[in-house]
Amino acid sequence: MVYRVWKNPEGQLSWLNNALKNPDIFCFADFTCRRTATECLKAQPEEENRLISSWRSLNLIETLLNLSETGVYSSCVELFKFPLTQCPDLLILGLLQLSSLWNKLKQELISVLIPIFLGTNPNSAVILQNAWNQTYNGQLIRTIIMNAMTDWYMKSSDQEQSSRLTRILDVSQDLKALPFLLNGLPLAFNIDLACLAARRGYLKLDKWLTDRIRDLGVITLFFSLLV
Repeated sequence: MVYRVWKNPEGQLSWLNNALKNPDIFCFADFTCRRTATECLKAQPEEENRLISSWRSLNLIETLLNLSETGVYSSCVELFKFPLTQCPDLLILGLLQLSSLWNKLKQELISVLIPIFLGTNPNSAVILQNAWNQTYNGQLIRTIIMNAMTDWYMKSSDQEQSSRLTRILDVSQDLKALPFLLNGLPLAFNIDLACLAARRGYLKLDKWLTDRIRDLGVITLFFSLLV
């Protein structure tokens, strides 16, 4: 009954919200549910933290995603703010393991989560590998990852750019994603990444430039560089 979408979504969301805030009274982890598989994680979620334990329930995540399509989207987003900050690795694994369910909120959550694992999270490598190698909606998830990398770099300060570009190159090498990234946009990001990759010996810069000019056209490339 709890995990079924009710005819009164506002009432159901209120019930779920109060349960999540008071796990000493009702904790989803105490009851039978489909649980997120976390064996792959280097750093496991805190077992004793009851607020986090509730988010091991795939049924809970699935219910909130479904509820987001019933007119309570912003309220569902609010409920996800806790796992986004307190157990992002647990949340993204849950979203990825719900492979057959895809909607606007799921895409938005994954887009917000990916930059977290471009940082220093101890589970970054396994999470990014897991996401990149998804088979269901795999191309869409890869696009989200590449867009997140690009935005993460383009929005960085002058002091952050060098370290972020290095991190992106390291991640893209691990994922074997460099060719995909270098064929995307914006060109300013592509050129910075290509130059670093060439210095590392991962890329022949003259060949890459020739190929890009051929693909995009000289005029497009020229104006893109000006911008």
